[in-house]
Amino acid sequence: MIRTKQNGFTIVELLIVIVVIGILAAITIVAFNGVQARARDSERVSEIKSIHKKLEMYHAEKGYYPTSAQMMNATFRQDMGLDAGTLTPPGSGSSLGYCWSNAPDRYCYVARRAVPVAGNYDCTGNIDPNETCISYALSYRLEGNPTVEVRQNSLNNS
Repeated sequence: MIRTKQNGFTIVELLIVIVVIGILAAITIVAFNGVQARARDSERVSEIKSIHKKLEMYHAEKGYYPTSAQMMNATFRQDMGLDAGTLTPPGSGSSLGYCWSNAPDRYCYVARRAVPVAGNYDCTGNIDPNETCISYALSYRLEGNPTVEVRQNSLNNS
């Protein structure tokens, strides 16, 4: 009886190859997710600088910064030259708001007045729509590490 050698892989060899491919795929997916979060964080840095420039141009023209209520008004932002996309952080459905948020899907704008009302320096525009704001803080949380807050203060930080 003549025995012929059969060509092919054994089940053990196939299982080893499948496990190795699975490990490589898992590593790639984890690394890719981190890259996306860092890319969105970089985009936020760029957008917050753009918003900061627009706010400083507004201050140079008017002599004061917008109230928090104005900044939450879509028409006002459009008149300022801030489109809706600029104020929507990448990777989210949220946008700008008057807050100190712990969520990475939100930009926060808090304007400050010179004289406090009831001990509060926040320049919301709700108490007095004609109040003038002397400074602001614009912030967001990093997606990659939401415990880290990135804040951009006004040039006039009185």
